[in-house]
Amino acid sequence: MSSLVEAVKTVIPTLTGTDSRVFQALLFSPHQAASAGQLRKILGLSAVVQVNNSMGRIGRKVRESFGAHPDGLGPDEYEWWHVIATGTHTADRGFVWQLRNEVVDALVASGYSTSGEASANEVGDSEPLFEGAVREVRVNAYERNPVARERCIEVHGAICAACGFDFGAIYGEIAAGFIHVHHIKPLSEVGAEYEVDPVEDLRPVCPNCHAVIHLTNPPRTVEEVRSLLQKRKMPNNTMNQFAITNVSVYKAIAISAHLKMHELTNAGRRLKDGGSPGWIITFDHEQRSFKQAMIAIVFTGMWLEAFLHLRIVRDHGLKKFKEYDFKSLADKLQLLGCSEPAIIEAAQKFQKCRKELVHEKAYCDAGQITKAQDGADNANQLLLAIDEWFKS
Repeated sequence: MSSLVEAVKTVIPTLTGTDSRVFQALLFSPHQAASAGQLRKILGLSAVVQVNNSMGRIGRKVRESFGAHPDGLGPDEYEWWHVIATGTHTADRGFVWQLRNEVVDALVASGYSTSGEASANEVGDSEPLFEGAVREVRVNAYERNPVARERCIEVHGAICAACGFDFGAIYGEIAAGFIHVHHIKPLSEVGAEYEVDPVEDLRPVCPNCHAVIHLTNPPRTVEEVRSLLQKRKMPNNTMNQFAITNVSVYKAIAISAHLKMHELTNAGRRLKDGGSPGWIITFDHEQRSFKQAMIAIVFTGMWLEAFLHLRIVRDHGLKKFKEYDFKSLADKLQLLGCSEPAIIEAAQKFQKCRKELVHEKAYCDAGQITKAQDGADNANQLLLAIDEWFKS
């Protein structure tokens, strides 16, 4: 290959999964530099070894495409990651990678931006605002970082943290997933080496609440805007909108808790040293994974009951709903035309699981011990299956 830029451009379309996400996360980091620990946090990965492996795989692919090391080093003089980045040991962050300039050029030429993109009604913090212009929300690079945005929405859902508004629930599929992302940590508290934590530092907010947050300097908090709304009375004609929105909130909490359950489970185990097979499990006396599993199960049940309630009332009227109110989830699904065997079976399994786990954190089912985490996995699969079925 004639240049490193062309070699990287050739490799980019072949990257998938974690490799692609790690590459993008490093590009969107300040100065295109970050440690494996920082990348692990921003991507929500369970171990830094996943980041290290991705950097090695990408570097090897670029080396094979380019045909040589960019600095002319021999085969035994470098590690694979050094093909795409340089590295420095730092006192506060440990070992930090920085993408080579040619790699950054290749990513930009392939359509990536080093600062991300602003959503509708947002402008970057370096862009001018003109007198007489429509009111805009000024956002910083952390809010435009697409990797951080994706991770924030993955955990918190595309639902406004202040008012609960869900674009997808109100406008349909065309607006599903649309949301602004607000950086809640004051920039005055952010140092040069700061790396955004998408779960702790970012919150999804609708454009209206985002604008209200930024009406003052310093900005209002999400909690303050939520408090403003709670002090106001809702007009009667908005109740149906908020009922639909609440259903979406239940779903978001259930999905988030299920994801957190697996994060906690993975964080409590590591591979045995020396390449030996098996895992070393750390006992969690606070049972955090179990608690998240129970939250996922409870809110999946709340979502199911509310979702089916609204559907039956809409399609069959309130009288029919009262007739089916105390019937099983399977009966309600079949009334709505959903007779998919796998969904019906999962609904029956979920209903039994929810009942049994109220009393114990594990129970015997068909000769097998079922624990809360297993029930949460089934609940998540059921939620996603029903959601997909009613969209089709």
